[in-house]
Amino acid sequence: MNRLAAICLLPILLVSPCVLADWQLDNNLSSITFGSVKNGAVVESHTFGQLSGSVTAAGKATVEINLASVDTAIAIRDERMTSLLFEVSQFPVARFEADIAIDTLNSMPVGEGTHMPLTGSLSLHGKTVKLTIPVTVFRGSNDAYQITSTRAAVIAAADFDLLPGIEALRAIAGLTGITPASPVSFSLVFRQKTGS
Repeated sequence: MNRLAAICLLPILLVSPCVLADWQLDNNLSSITFGSVKNGAVVESHTFGQLSGSVTAAGKATVEINLASVDTAIAIRDERMTSLLFEVSQFPVARFEADIAIDTLNSMPVGEGTHMPLTGSLSLHGKTVKLTIPVTVFRGSNDAYQITSTRAAVIAAADFDLLPGIEALRAIAGLTGITPASPVSFSLVFRQKTGS
């Protein structure tokens, strides 16, 4: 009986622990940035301070952005974005969900990378839109991957009912205009969960 149990367990023990593991986003090493253009000429870059996410052993990836953590380097503008644009009291997070080719990642040697399209759904401000973003995946160690956008994803405000918020920001700041689309780039580090 013990020999039979050992035979049955052997294939499981031979599987790489990375295949069985779930992965957790490392907020300290990850970033999501988006740009804005005001008055037709002034380009600015913004980011978020609080990100979370995971990738399951089956390749289900989820990334959440705490919209209240927006950082534009100007406190009053942060407050206006959270209340007038994102309306965080109703819509506190943005969520991106996608399926990742987990077999490709698991077979990747440490120190190597690959390019792939990342197709998923972005939920923001009560709306959900499908996106395909080209990314580079780099395996930095046995227990860490970095996923970086190779081209910015352009997010149209109209797709997420954000045009009224943009107009409110424009009016309160006394601007002639704010471009109703933003390029979004990211660099995300996922680490194997401790104990996986």
